[in-house]
Amino acid sequence: MREVVREMILFILLSFFRVQGALAGPHTLIYYYTLNHGNTNLPEYSFVVVLDGCEIQYYDKNMAVTVPRQKWMAAAFDRNYWVTNTVSTTGFHGIIKGQVDEWMRRHNETTNYHYIQGQFGCEVNDHSPNVGILKLAYDGRYAFSFDKNTLKWTVHDPIAEPLKEKWDKNEKMNRYFKSLLENDCVDLWHTYYAIGKTYLTREEGNSKKNGHIGLIAVCVLILLAIVLAVFVWWKKKRREYQNIQPNQNVHC
Repeated sequence: MREVVREMILFILLSFFRVQGALAGPHTLIYYYTLNHGNTNLPEYSFVVVLDGCEIQYYDKNMAVTVPRQKWMAAAFDRNYWVTNTVSTTGFHGIIKGQVDEWMRRHNETTNYHYIQGQFGCEVNDHSPNVGILKLAYDGRYAFSFDKNTLKWTVHDPIAEPLKEKWDKNEKMNRYFKSLLENDCVDLWHTYYAIGKTYLTREEGNSKKNGHIGLIAVCVLILLAIVLAVFVWWKKKRREYQNIQPNQNVHC
């Protein structure tokens, strides 16, 4: 019985720290990129931009210009800004597509359907160094990541091994990515966050409130389970004592 109660209490504590950790997450600006090779029913490529968990803009090859996903973003910038933004994202796409197309030609994969998923952006921290994020997946397999400090690529799947040596040597491309992660992304985060802080803080407050409510609900359910376990244990012991005969020995 003590072990059951101890495990339940431990579960409550772990749940508490897990929720607290989730509520205290860092600030981020992440671009989710998808390159479609061969499937004519889908756009050739697309970008979804997410600020602190809130989708703020979208673009794909079939569109003329990037579109804001939040009213406060639409109100803050004119059309010229979104045109310039589109040029910047297509520049990133051009680099990745050029490298991937060459790799596909070498491996005779140009006639097959393939998808490249990318995640690039930054994690902005107040009391620790900012973190640059650049990861690539091939057909859903996490394949490649970039280290902005060493300007080197790390292979996470053998499919990316043939690209590593070439990409490591491409200093111009890697310095472009480093600047993108360390400077452009961080500057954009500050710009966007300053504009949307009121709305984002409101959403964050609702998330924290919902998180605390969920934690309280979990704790109440666990406490009810403990009470039920104690009640069942007590009934079992009571039944055992009632079944003991006057001259019967009781095992200690």
